[in-house]
Amino acid sequence: VYFIQANLSYGKAYYLPYATGCLAAYAWQFESINTEYEIAEFIFKRDPVEKVMAELKEPSVVAFSCYTWTFEYNKTLAKRIKEKYPECLIIFGGHSISENVDIFPELPFVDVLMYGEGERDFKSLLEQFNTEEKDFSEIPNIAYRKDGKIYTTERKFYDNLDGFVSPYLEGYFDKIVEANPEQEFCAVIETNRGCPYNCAYCDWCYTVDIRQFPMDKVKEEIVWCSKNRVEYIFCADSNFGILKRDLDIAKFVVEVKKERGYPHIFNNCFAKNSNDTVFEISKLFYDNRLNKAATLAYQTVCDEALKNVNRKNFTMEAFSDLVTKYNEHNIPTYTEMILGLPGET
Repeated sequence: VYFIQANLSYGKAYYLPYATGCLAAYAWQFESINTEYEIAEFIFKRDPVEKVMAELKEPSVVAFSCYTWTFEYNKTLAKRIKEKYPECLIIFGGHSISENVDIFPELPFVDVLMYGEGERDFKSLLEQFNTEEKDFSEIPNIAYRKDGKIYTTERKFYDNLDGFVSPYLEGYFDKIVEANPEQEFCAVIETNRGCPYNCAYCDWCYTVDIRQFPMDKVKEEIVWCSKNRVEYIFCADSNFGILKRDLDIAKFVVEVKKERGYPHIFNNCFAKNSNDTVFEISKLFYDNRLNKAATLAYQTVCDEALKNVNRKNFTMEAFSDLVTKYNEHNIPTYTEMILGLPGET
């Protein structure tokens, strides 16, 4: 099995392939997977297609993580793989793959599309691919090809994170770090998943429940990143600061940086309705040079657009008070806007 999450470098740093690492860490816990499949490689650099093709060795499964910045590259590489290895199962998943599968006919070299959280469904897919029948019909959250036709399965949301182990702590990226001793890295971590809001433009909103990862796991991942020269951590929570424990996490990041020197930066997306916890975290990070500024996400001030995208901002008066509060403590702020939302002129 090959996992492809190919990124460009940020200066001299590359992101470790967290999304595909999560799939592997979950699936390879099970005997049905680890006795039948071998992980060949995580391809995390966007090397030329010819170079990648020369390094592939008889792939049975190639799983691609798709987002805006990788989608065209993935399509080009997947097409070449299918031409050379027609029996190889090619899977596209990630944020660019939605349950609206109209794009499937444009991807004749892809066998399965996966949308939503992938850990459980990817494991089930590998199990079925290892049977004579190869029946994918009972696996939720996928579209697949069979006998020249396209089939879709039921949409299913998971209400817990049971069994979701860390690719960092389980050693899936150790070889990458060891093979690149002069390389610095960026990493993604999650302290929770889910979002209580329903902004129409956002793909974080596939579940309204905020499901928390164990605090021990979160802290151990931060320590792993520090030990392994991870310069930049991006926290992929949708609303960092929405939970009281997020301040404890922020304090721990500061402690680890003071002790080991890494990470240099801990970036995050703050809770939409900025609160006292967000302010405390922002001040803590700014004072310790872990972040450059506090985010006050506004997106738009057009009332019609706000209604159309299910967004409710805090009032302009509250916004002004927040800016004043941050200015009094010499903390820079910036505001995020989205141009061209439905309903704007």
